[in-house]
Amino acid sequence: MSAPDRPLLHAGVVGLSWRTAPAELRDECLLPPERAEVLLKALDARGVAEGAVLSTCNRIEVWTASESPEAATKACLEEWDAVCRPRKAWRESAYERHHQAAVEHVFRVAASVDSLVLGETQIPAQVRMAWESSREGGHSGRFLSKLAQAALAASKKVRAGTHLGEGALSVSSAAVDLARKIAGDLSRLQVAIVGAGEMAELALTGFVHAGARRFAYANRTEANAARLRSVHPGTVHPLDALPAVVAASDVVVCATGSPGFLVTEAMVREAMRGRSRPLFLLDIAAPRDVDPGCARAGGVFVYGIDDLEQVVDRNRQRRVEEARAAEAILAHEAEAFRSWWRGLAVVPLLARVRDSAHAMAHTEVDRFLPRVRGAEDPAQLREVLDDFAQALANKLLHGPTTGARRLAAQGREAEAAEALRELFLEGDGK
Repeated sequence: MSAPDRPLLHAGVVGLSWRTAPAELRDECLLPPERAEVLLKALDARGVAEGAVLSTCNRIEVWTASESPEAATKACLEEWDAVCRPRKAWRESAYERHHQAAVEHVFRVAASVDSLVLGETQIPAQVRMAWESSREGGHSGRFLSKLAQAALAASKKVRAGTHLGEGALSVSSAAVDLARKIAGDLSRLQVAIVGAGEMAELALTGFVHAGARRFAYANRTEANAARLRSVHPGTVHPLDALPAVVAASDVVVCATGSPGFLVTEAMVREAMRGRSRPLFLLDIAAPRDVDPGCARAGGVFVYGIDDLEQVVDRNRQRRVEEARAAEAILAHEAEAFRSWWRGLAVVPLLARVRDSAHAMAHTEVDRFLPRVRGAEDPAQLREVLDDFAQALANKLLHGPTTGARRLAAQGREAEAAEALRELFLEGDGK
């Protein structure tokens, strides 16, 4: 890097979210761990210094640290294309952030200010998981580690300093609110939870708190589904029993993240045969578990992640003031990160200055050592040490003094005076 006045690495973000792309397009562009690793290795091979992938139910992002975030973004898009092979027009829905805008974006995401549900409680954990996964894979270094840690610390300050997270909905609990709104009293309904991961467990907890009492659990691994039974009693079923589970349920919550549709149109048509009560399918998985064509079957209602925006609009309006307070906190914390970031620019130069100062000091020690050894009494030793201190100070200050006089001769005396005052008189922060 030719100039020492700017950091070596800069932040970059490229991604898709609920704001820019529908669920079906996000499904095509998903980056589960194995795909994320392939993409990050490809970016490393193309000279992108650091990278991390954040995947949530309503956003997929790649974070980078590089000398050129614009070039890193271009590489991200090309490698993402190669890994997922989504539809050709997907890039039109992708957003890019560079430099400080990328830093501010990461802070807002980590604090759940840019979420479908303001204050969503799962996001900080997902950000931490993305960073730790990247670090363990050798893709996250000093820059992204500092960025993730600073963003998570800012998120904690937002939660402590505002009411944004109090009573905030996760995507799972938003699904519970939607079910209560469309199905009424949940205590009399049979609820099926398909999947056994974090989203499924959060949904189950939300339904229990909302008054649901009758549950069926279906999962590819029955032992994992049985774990949900420790949260609330229910029947446990393998996935091949899903048609019977759907037929016996009033509300089915799908949260497996399986690569294909688990609940098909044919399955629900068979479930509705001879049945008069409606069936509500809540799909909170990424990629989707429920074939959208299920909604064509009579008496079947399908709701996906994107539908949750309507559920949370009321809460979003109530949290506008809290979000403003959160933005103020995040701006302050992002500026603190930027100060650290700018400080990176002078690290190589500071190392050279320290090396030069140490070399001067050792040279003077060697020059004065014979006089120190030859001192015959404390008074003579003090005289030698005074001379040593004076000589060392003159050596250290010769360069800054000459440089300041040169600036003054060029008419830049105010600039020279300010630099001398900041570096030598006030640089210790006192």
